[in-house]
Amino acid sequence: PHMDHIKDICFLLENTFSKDRKPLTLRSIKGVLDALHTHIFNDIIWPDFSKIHVNNQEPLLKFQEIKGSAFVNGYKVTPFKVNHFKYAVGYLVDDGSRQVLFTGDTGPCKTIWEVANQCPNLVAIFTEITFPSRMEKLARASCHYTLDLLLNDIKGLKKKEVPFYISHLKPLFLEETLEEFSQKAPDYFHLLHEDDECRLDV
Repeated sequence: PHMDHIKDICFLLENTFSKDRKPLTLRSIKGVLDALHTHIFNDIIWPDFSKIHVNNQEPLLKFQEIKGSAFVNGYKVTPFKVNHFKYAVGYLVDDGSRQVLFTGDTGPCKTIWEVANQCPNLVAIFTEITFPSRMEKLARASCHYTLDLLLNDIKGLKKKEVPFYISHLKPLFLEETLEEFSQKAPDYFHLLHEDDECRLDV
């Protein structure tokens, strides 16, 4: 529940009022939902939209804890713990025949590859690189990947050359990280850009 991952929820709710608006359901593990409700949607930092109704019907916001797995619009979504700060999780998304893995923010983490290795048809991994490899000490302290840390970590992945889609590069070190990426990243590593569209249903 770090700010860079949750800030847009506030404005999504604020700017979508209408009489036929459906509730926004936030689904995650209990720790994430409790943190959002206690520290953000608390009538102090931001309104508690779970108490605000339109036409006396459903509230604008619902919290739905994922226990084990949840089915969302035909997809099975399973959270798993990653190596980041408190309550950070990745998600495995499964449509019944294909799986996509999202690590979220993380540093080196055996659990990710254990989850990946259990997938019968893993088609993509979305992960992060935050710092250039020369800043490994800071990356480890802040629980993030560098390119070198990620390359070393994926040695635990049995299915080789699954496409990786990578984001989260720090703007201050962008040019250096891009140069390192161009020199050392394998062909199945792809950098994400803000105008990219990723289709999971094709």
